[in-house]
Amino acid sequence: MGNANKAKGDRAEAAVRDYIVEYFPESWRTRAGWDEDRGDIVLDLLGDKILTWAIQVKDTAGVPGTPEFAALADQIKAGGHQGGVIWWKLRGKSDPRQWRVIMTGEAYLHLMTRLRTLEHHLDGVGSDGDLYRG
Repeated sequence: MGNANKAKGDRAEAAVRDYIVEYFPESWRTRAGWDEDRGDIVLDLLGDKILTWAIQVKDTAGVPGTPEFAALADQIKAGGHQGGVIWWKLRGKSDPRQWRVIMTGEAYLHLMTRLRTLEHHLDGVGSDGDLYRG
């Protein structure tokens, strides 16, 4: 049973990695057995191995819960990542574009805050709220 579950998980991880590298080609799948677990996949946003996110892939019937999010928090810390998500495979769906990406509310608001800061920067609004470009 263990080998079947490992093979199922490996296939799910490979599917997510293959999808992610279409958009973020410098991302990579981590090796099993590292002393410090950094996630199943490291999404490298800029290709510089600095601005990264941990991705934990789950191919389970049940919705990931507290233990999985505790493990994800450890992976974020171990990898020095900006954040992390659980990419959860839905039953009957083989395409990772149709699976669910789950994060905590805190992580979601952190991401939205960063996005707002970027949008303000692109619109020429400084961190103090004043327009610096116009």
